[in-house]
Amino acid sequence: MSSPTELVTYLDGHPWQHTSPPHSMAPRAWLLGVIAVQLTAGRSHIEAQLRASLTGGEAHTTLLQDGSIVHVSLGRVARPNVLAPDALGMACYLDGRLIDLIALTPELAGAHPKARAFGHVFCRWLRDGGVEPGFDLTGFQSLALGVKYERLVNRVLAPGQIVSYALRLR
Repeated sequence: MSSPTELVTYLDGHPWQHTSPPHSMAPRAWLLGVIAVQLTAGRSHIEAQLRASLTGGEAHTTLLQDGSIVHVSLGRVARPNVLAPDALGMACYLDGRLIDLIALTPELAGAHPKARAFGHVFCRWLRDGGVEPGFDLTGFQSLALGVKYERLVNRVLAPGQIVSYALRLR
């Protein structure tokens, strides 16, 4: 059974990662867990990876395939039915409802630096037991290293809610 404050990740219908803080956070006041879908544009396709990390811990990554669906919930393990977009890009859902859709434009397909886009589900676990969960989505942008990507979506995530990212890579 999952904790109501644990980030539970499923990839293509299978359990992939459970991200939660250790019982003791000392000496830190908080720890941040992040599940990231990271997209990098090629000329005619998109490369994608899924990354799970926790402050001070080792990151876990895997490559994503065309049509992959990532579900991340705060404590819940049910997975809604969602669809990958028709165009190259990624759809973002909350509890099975489409929130936003990003598509790779022809102008950005050959951009330098390569255009990138992200979807994150995150939770900051506080030493006092509090939690600050949320999720976001960026569009494809060709930016220099170190420049912050503008968020198209940036929302709070409530316990039991499920964020889904569905990908069309080819």
